[in-house]
Order: sequence, then C-alpha cells, then structure tokens
Amino acid sequence: LTKPNYEKLEQRNENVGKEVVTCKRTEEVLQESEERFRSIFETAKDSIFIKDRHLRYTLVNPTMEHLFGIPASQLLGKSDEELFGDEAGAHIREIDSCVLRGEIVEEEDTKPVSGVPTTFHIIKVPIRDNSGKIIGLCGIARDITKQKQAKNCLGRNFLRHNRNL
Repeated sequence: LTKPNYEKLEQRNENVGKEVVTCKRTEEVLQESEERFRSIFETAKDSIFIKDRHLRYTLVNPTMEHLFGIPASQLLGKSDEELFGDEAGAHIREIDSCVLRGEIVEEEDTKPVSGVPTTFHIIKVPIRDNSGKIIGLCGIARDITKQKQAKNCLGRNFLRHNRNL
C-alpha cells in the first residue's frame, strides 16, 4: 500500500474544501427557499393544504386553521369526511382521486364549514417525488362566499328592475 505524496494530500484537501463550500452554499439556498415558502404559506389569505396518498391532511396554513377555528394540530391527519361531513367529503374524495391519478383540478364548490355553507374556488395539483411518482396533492381554496352572494344579489336586483320596466 503506497502512501499519498504531499501534492496529492494537498489536492484532496483542496477538493474537500470546495465540497464544503458547495454544501454550505446549497444549505443557504435551501434555507432561503424554505423561508420564501414559509412566508407565502403563512401569510396567504387563501387556505393552502397538502394531503398524502390516503387523502389525510399533512400540512395546513393559518388561514385554514382560522376557517375551521381549530389549530393545525387538530386538522392534521383528518379526512374531508371528518371536516365537511359525509356528502361533501365523498365529493372531495372523488375529485382528489382524479388529482392522485395526475390531473390538475379547478372547481367551484359549496360545502359546510362548521355548519355554514361556504363557497370556494379550489385548485388542486398532484405532488410528485423525485422519481415522478405521485405522493399526494396540494390545494389552494379561496373563500368566495361573499362575492357569490353579492353577484346573486345584483342578479336578483337586475331581474326585478327589468320586470318593472
């Protein structure tokens, strides 16, 4: 077994130093990316959530906590049937199954939240691992209940006005 000479050791040290610098820079970039994600996730006015392949919530943002009036720790692991009831939960499960097959789904749907009908504009996309396998889904749900009520009210007033002409 031959021992490496001084030049080879010096080259190895230099290579290790470069790898350390590269690793540190990669860590910094990942940390910056995580901070950007957290900033968006935590401050968004829309509900943002992630579900696993079993359609259980694994991550929810503060807007979703506020919507249900319970902390994230009590939302995580729950199914939509538990949150919205059996009928709405069955519809959500059907839509989510399409997403788990690779579809991107956008819909408007009204479902009960704490017993109150709430209308959402929802977009759901599959989440894939590094190999491309779908491992869950990510959704963004915007509460558009007030906008729908205002639109319906304007429509009724318009019809009433035109009948009187």
